[in-house]
Amino acid sequence: MKLNITTYAKQATLTLCIILFISCGNDDDTDIGPDNSINAQDLISMTIDENPETGQSIGTINATSNLPLTFSILEQAFTNAIVLNPSTGELTVGDASFFNFEINPAIQGVIEISNGLETISVDLRIDLINRDDIAFALTDSQQDYTDAQAGDWVEITEDEYERLNQVLIAITKAGFFEEGPTISPSPNGVYTLANLDQSPQNRNTMPNNSLVFAFKYYAIDNPLNSDRHRVKQSSLTNSTGFENIGNPLPPHQRVNGAACFVLKGGEDLITSNEGFLGFQKSSGSVMGIAIHPGVLLFGLGEVSELNMESNGDLALYEGLSTTIKQWD
Repeated sequence: MKLNITTYAKQATLTLCIILFISCGNDDDTDIGPDNSINAQDLISMTIDENPETGQSIGTINATSNLPLTFSILEQAFTNAIVLNPSTGELTVGDASFFNFEINPAIQGVIEISNGLETISVDLRIDLINRDDIAFALTDSQQDYTDAQAGDWVEITEDEYERLNQVLIAITKAGFFEEGPTISPSPNGVYTLANLDQSPQNRNTMPNNSLVFAFKYYAIDNPLNSDRHRVKQSSLTNSTGFENIGNPLPPHQRVNGAACFVLKGGEDLITSNEGFLGFQKSSGSVMGIAIHPGVLLFGLGEVSELNMESNGDLALYEGLSTTIKQWD
């Protein structure tokens, strides 16, 4: 039998062309190749000030590909702390309460990036920049606080005082402040006062290593321009060892209401044991005294030892302290 070389060559050539065509078609459809790969760092690092607003932009995931990218959150340390735009890769603040440096100095997670052919995951770390939480909490008095010197008390509104109690962490209230029909005026003159109230909800105590940063008292008289209003504390007892916290309260005016203050840079006097809060009122001013179960300890003048007492009375003053410094 003779071999038809021409026919065989034609068949071989046709078969080779079909194979090459199929091979080329498969490469076009499935091969990711260098041009279609996703380029991104293994760790994406960002920074943002603590206490941001909800919805504030944090940054955008830096990733590239010749194909359109989609982004998703694979993991995050705190549920809903961050929000990710699936098409742009922009990260924004979700639950702003997690962005507190003293609680979480960094927010971490894992981001998934896909271009339809390839999917990768990268680690995310958002470092928080520590800021002055007191300045953040203030509104009307923020500039006065910023301009103040370390050790100065700055007058603030009662709303700002309550916001400080809400924004800062590890807060203890000491003293007693209950406005009502049982308020009576204090005697005139300079007195150093401290409450002795052992009821669980009103104990005039602070934990060890506490820093007093805000104070208020019920003022009846007006104006109060003396420089002898002093906030005090003791690490010994409710009646001994009282020392001044910061400088005198600034001149202020109040008639039958709360006079509120915040301390700038209050890290010099830290309780070295269980702490007790006291107050020295100036001559010529009158503060509120509540008829309430307990004992009002007091001494005449600027003293550290309180050797007199009035049963069934409590001075209307209160302080906020914390064991975690959250300001400059």
